[in-house]
Amino acid sequence: MRRRTYDGAGPDIKNTPVDMLQWGSNRGRFPDPKGEIARTAQVPPYWQLKPPEGIDFFAKMTGTLAAGAGSILVLAPSPVLRILPDYKGVVAGVTIFINAPLATLDITFSLRINAAPVQGWDQLESFATAANALIIPFPGTLQINGGSQLDVLVTNNSAAGPWDVGANIAGWSWARINEDIAFGRI
Repeated sequence: MRRRTYDGAGPDIKNTPVDMLQWGSNRGRFPDPKGEIARTAQVPPYWQLKPPEGIDFFAKMTGTLAAGAGSILVLAPSPVLRILPDYKGVVAGVTIFINAPLATLDITFSLRINAAPVQGWDQLESFATAANALIIPFPGTLQINGGSQLDVLVTNNSAAGPWDVGANIAGWSWARINEDIAFGRI
């Protein structure tokens, strides 16, 4: 087996057999992908998937809605559910609860931000039926700005009642600065 001698350029090959020299010829280089998509890191939007530094929130509220058309009840969590000023948030779902409804049931639940109904979340209703209880989840994604306060307004649309009702609001919040850093806006 013939040996090469070191010429001062490249690796020391003085004592390396010729057939082994070609083993390291591509060292440090990667072949070009053929027909493959280059892999990149992807960060989903924070409103779509909770980030690692996200803070979960879950508010459970209950009350009794009086009988009579036009009766209202504001279900507000205690303590108040508020997104901090330098944060953003997401409501991932609202669940409504009605204890022992009858076929005369006609009530509406409205998710509110800062005491204003949210379009698309302002007519959450159940169907009129006699049951032990109705628990209806309304999943979705609603982005919330910092400084916002959340509650649910329940309205009786008929003379029937009173009704024991409840609502849950679930989601998460995150510091706005963390999102700006993750997406290269800072």
